Order: sequence, then structure tokens, then C-alpha cells
Amino acid sequence: MDTTGAKFPVTIDPVISLATEGINHPEPVPGDGFGVTVAAYDNLIAIGAPKNQVGPVANAGVVYLFIREDNCAEEWSLLQKIESPSPYNNGQFGRTLSLGDGALAVSAHRLALVNGGDVLEDVVHVFQPSPTNGAV
Repeated sequence: MDTTGAKFPVTIDPVISLATEGINHPEPVPGDGFGVTVAAYDNLIAIGAPKNQVGPVANAGVVYLFIREDNCAEEWSLLQKIESPSPYNNGQFGRTLSLGDGALAVSAHRLALVNGGDVLEDVVHVFQPSPTNGAV
């Protein structure tokens, strides 16, 4: 490695830090896919668990929305558990996520009747976080 012109020691921006503990699953369920999908924006993080069982519905999926406490990168609290508005077996709500200014988009499969047969098709649910606390 050529270090010609490099200035030592290297200074790292102190504003950026990484959580040392990580974010733990609030309802640990083996195999539910917690953390397979993650989206972050500002002080919110959405974490999908697309294979989570919802009631009797297998692999219906859920999304957990966390909020950063007091702008501290190491302290995240569960703000809300979001279940599919229309859970289906293997719907996998939360299999992809996008979180931005004013919207949380969550993809899933839904059951549709096509040519007389049931078919899973893709759908995107869009939620608008509350401006006061970030909950959807």
C-alpha cells in the first residue's frame, strides 16, 4: 500500500458512530427473517421480519419501526410493530423496505384471483409516519 502523501494519524469524524450493541429483535422468533431488510432515515429505522407468523398466518411478515433516542446512535427504542393490512400465507410483508421523508414503503405478496386460480402478486403498502413521534 502506497502511503505517500498520507497524513497520520488519521482523524475520524466524531459525529459518526456505530451502535455497539446493535438493535435486538423485540420478539425473538427463530427463522422469522428479522433484519433481512433494513431501511433508515433520520432518527428512524425500519427492520423487516418477512417470515414472522401473524396469528394463524404463516410467513405473513411484520416490520418493526425503531426510533433513535436523543440522537444517540447507541440507543434505539421500538416505536411500533407494523403488521400487514392484508396478511396472507407466505405474504412476506416487509421483504423489501424503503424509508424516506414522509413515507415508509413496505412490499409484500398478496393473493389475487387470476384466470380462476389463486396467485400471489406483489404489492407495496405506503405508510406515512406521524410528524410528532414517527409512528405510522
